[in-house]
Amino acid sequence: MYRYKLHKEPKKQICPSCEKRRFVRYIDLEKNEILPEIVGRCDREVSCGYHFTPKQYFETKGVLTTYHSHKVITKEDPPTYHDAKLITQSGRNFKQNNFIQYLKSIFNEDQVKLIIQRYLLGTSNHWNGAIVFWQIDNNNLVRGGKIMLYSPETGKRVKKPFNHITWVHFVLLKSRMINKFNLKQCLFGSHLLNNEQDLPVAIVESEKTACIMSELFDKYLWLACGSLSNINVKMFNSIKDRRIVLYPDLSTDQKAFIKWNEKSKILKKKGFDISVSHLLEEKSTVTQKVDGLDIADFFIQDRRNSVNGSFIFNRLKVKNSILKQLVTTFDLIIPNN
Repeated sequence: MYRYKLHKEPKKQICPSCEKRRFVRYIDLEKNEILPEIVGRCDREVSCGYHFTPKQYFETKGVLTTYHSHKVITKEDPPTYHDAKLITQSGRNFKQNNFIQYLKSIFNEDQVKLIIQRYLLGTSNHWNGAIVFWQIDNNNLVRGGKIMLYSPETGKRVKKPFNHITWVHFVLLKSRMINKFNLKQCLFGSHLLNNEQDLPVAIVESEKTACIMSELFDKYLWLACGSLSNINVKMFNSIKDRRIVLYPDLSTDQKAFIKWNEKSKILKKKGFDISVSHLLEEKSTVTQKVDGLDIADFFIQDRRNSVNGSFIFNRLKVKNSILKQLVTTFDLIIPNN
């Protein structure tokens, strides 16, 4: 374990670059001191990308010492697990759940129920209408619960007057229902790995996208990494024996695709059977890239544009070139609602 690591403080700081409160500073474990405010990483990896490491800081100051030799032999704290009863307790009040109501604008009632049951989705009263995306590992242990708020009409995240995203353990800590919690994330949907042992794995960034795609393409197991920083050996260890395809969101100047591709190359060198889909990047328009669309957005847009308000079901009728290639890729005829 290195001497310097990102500080696990619950409240993020203002990023020196994008000026958003998405910045995490580094801590000196040896001195138990926070490094200067410019030293840290913005978690807006694609839209900002600011990352000023301790090494860069000390080199800038002319301190060219043995940064990589500053290792502290410490035992890594084990993960804390939530009581599984919390999943049961949250699995109700879906009529007041904005995300679930949005899913009902895409799928029929039975399909929405399947998505809820598949990913064990929950409702949180932390914000009116909030969803809980539980992170349950392949041993069925509850690693964490991400609380988010979506618009029931657009399916977009609510980011004003602030970004509505937090964790169940933050809420429990604040209310003093627990004293401490060591979050060790896993891929969203990891609990499905044991049930679907023969399926290849498709990785997307957002939990929302995984939920939607799981009902459209059941020949793949859809998991979400949550952020670019979670594409690493430790997070992907449970799927090392699977064929893995990464589906990054669109972005301007191919920023997301390039960074996901770099991560893919690192994992490939570690023995992973992994690739990055370039279909969206090659076939999308400039506007779609600026809007940061993901793979699910193309099917949702097609639904909105169709005459009868439902998906185009037969691959021979698919006119959108991206949809046509996606349907061919996944060998699927989308069933009628």
